Amino acid sequence: MIDRVVQVLKRVPPAAVASARYLWGIDWRIRLGAAATVAVVAFFVWFALSAVSAANTARVEVADLMSQSTGLSASSLLEPGIYAQLAAQSEVTADALEDVRSKLGVFRPFEFIPILGSRVRAARNTVEIGTDFATAARIILTAYGEALAERSEGAGVESFLASQRELLAEARAALERAESLADEETVLSANEQRCLSLGISALQSLTTIALEVPGVVDEGFALLTSANELRALADDPLMAIGQTESIRTQLEALRASTHSMSARLALLDSTDDSTRLLSDVLIALDTVSAASEDVLSVAEAVELGPLSEAFGRVAGAKLTSASEGFKAADLLFADLLERSAPVVGESGSESESGCVDTVFSLVQDALAEAIEMVEIVRRGLGYEGERTYLVIMQNQNEIRATGGFIGATLELPISNGVLGDLRYVDSSLVDIPPLINNPAAPEPIFWYLWIGRLLFRDANWNPDFPHSAETLIDMYEHGRSVALDGAVSATKLLAFDLVDIVGGVEVAGVDERITSELAYVYSEGLLPYVCQEHHVSFKGRHCFDEDLVASLVEDLRRGLGESGRARLVDVVTSHLQSKNVLVYLHDEKAQEIIVSHGWAGQVGAPSQDMLMVLDSSLPGHTTATVTRQWNYHVDLVPAGVSQADLRIRYENTRSEPSPDCRQAAEGGGGCYWNYVRVLLPSTASNVRSPQVPLHEGAEKLIWGYRDLDSARTITHAGAGLANLIEVGGFVVVERWLRKTGQWG
Repeated sequence: MIDRVVQVLKRVPPAAVASARYLWGIDWRIRLGAAATVAVVAFFVWFALSAVSAANTARVEVADLMSQSTGLSASSLLEPGIYAQLAAQSEVTADALEDVRSKLGVFRPFEFIPILGSRVRAARNTVEIGTDFATAARIILTAYGEALAERSEGAGVESFLASQRELLAEARAALERAESLADEETVLSANEQRCLSLGISALQSLTTIALEVPGVVDEGFALLTSANELRALADDPLMAIGQTESIRTQLEALRASTHSMSARLALLDSTDDSTRLLSDVLIALDTVSAASEDVLSVAEAVELGPLSEAFGRVAGAKLTSASEGFKAADLLFADLLERSAPVVGESGSESESGCVDTVFSLVQDALAEAIEMVEIVRRGLGYEGERTYLVIMQNQNEIRATGGFIGATLELPISNGVLGDLRYVDSSLVDIPPLINNPAAPEPIFWYLWIGRLLFRDANWNPDFPHSAETLIDMYEHGRSVALDGAVSATKLLAFDLVDIVGGVEVAGVDERITSELAYVYSEGLLPYVCQEHHVSFKGRHCFDEDLVASLVEDLRRGLGESGRARLVDVVTSHLQSKNVLVYLHDEKAQEIIVSHGWAGQVGAPSQDMLMVLDSSLPGHTTATVTRQWNYHVDLVPAGVSQADLRIRYENTRSEPSPDCRQAAEGGGGCYWNYVRVLLPSTASNVRSPQVPLHEGAEKLIWGYRDLDSARTITHAGAGLANLIEVGGFVVVERWLRKTGQWG
């Protein structure tokens, strides 16, 4: 104690010391009185500081223990290690509080002192409550964690909990002691005290359940398992559409668990608030399950034929029911949160984070996502007004930055889940002469295609599909006087795979049923196809594409069956993953989901090393006989500047001779005319590229421009390519004669 007084005196201000020295020179009685006064003041200062310190320590220990559970998720509640971790933390807290209890014992004789004494009593109450709470938490969390571990190994949860009855009874007694002191004064804030009371109530409920209805514990773990598996499936919408049987099984298991748990809890002779709260949570979960089954019915309705009238009727009704169900569940959870939320301060807002709002907010966030997803689908399918989407049909054999040359487009009007009349438009008919509203062409297109204005068919120049899609939509809306809600790019490979799903299609003008192999032959013009009056295209292969798409859509809408739905999902998923299909929607919320799944074809700003190689066969010549190889070699220098080297090799294996390798010649004279671009992070330094001389047959040279080197380097500041460096050049690959090892 003397040491503490000395420490306090050391902190006395110099002015006080000077005053003491002055008093020391006065009468000894005055000096003695002054010394006594200083000693009393020092004692009270020490007492106050120690009491406040102990009180704060008690408060921090209890508050920290309560905060440990706020970060838990449904998945973490199925990990035995989490229970062990929380139990260990509870034991640490109990030990720390025991240490505070011993320190507070020194102050007990002085609790009569006004103000400070009450602080000591409040701190002591806090320690008593916290110690009992931490002790009970350690026992209960250990029991539940070990029960979960036993369950994962196939053992019985009920039999294990029966073996823990003595310890659980000890936990119940500790909680009863804590509850008896809960109304006493503590050093906790209003929110913290409310959290502690709720924590005591929750542990009492868990103890009662484990002692009296242990089967609920086992069913609770089963419910969490079903919920986690459902969440994993729901995170991938396409997988959910393709695996409705698995999801329905999980939903049925979840609902069975909620009903069984509710029935068991109803038999429990308990008026515990937390137990009633759990019963209400189960009711809310059952509502969520019912709404989820409605969403599942929408996915299964694809079997009736995507965007058919039968699909539209079922999807509309089920989406409405699902929306109402999720909103009802959201209201139920909001009510549960209000009943269990921390006390609201005088300012009208929570002064501290809540103890249970984190748990409920996770559920409410998931419900908000579900409600939003349903609304997105409703809007997207035209239940809130007709939606029109543009399908950009790209030829993968005439490569471009987003997949291929745009040969044609298809307008898809959708109203109330039903597809309207298809409108097929040749890409060359979108632009309106004299093109004054078209944007200026990118320099490579200007110099090497000799076009001053960007044409619709070339508007997918930017590899960032959202940016290219916006450009295409804008140009299409101006050229065709139609309002669009989004765009989907797809190569012909998707159409060929869809032909296999419906088992082949019948196309007017072809006597035999079209398979995917035969569709490829006609689509590439390897077999003749005659254009008719109803066609908007002028070339036979493009006219075949028109009829193929019309027949394909009609067959898909006739119905698929369960196996057809699964195959459709597999095909679409595969093409989305391989970027043969890219999606852009004006609906911001929908686009966020598309981007999050990697379906938007966005390039984005690089956060580390990045390399992208882009080909654009500018004169429109096929890449079917061209192969590309590239090697990227990096020498990492941890303490210095790393070096990277990229080498690209093209080989033209065209079989027929090419005596006239001119850009303007038919088919490019058998040569491959390609503007190649390499995208690098803007942080790359000392970027060098070899000269890329123009071929003598290039139009730019023929028109009198004598630039010998087509290579150029630019740094992008925006347009979907922010913080990227582009190195590009116009490369011409002549036919390579393998036998002679010569160009020819």
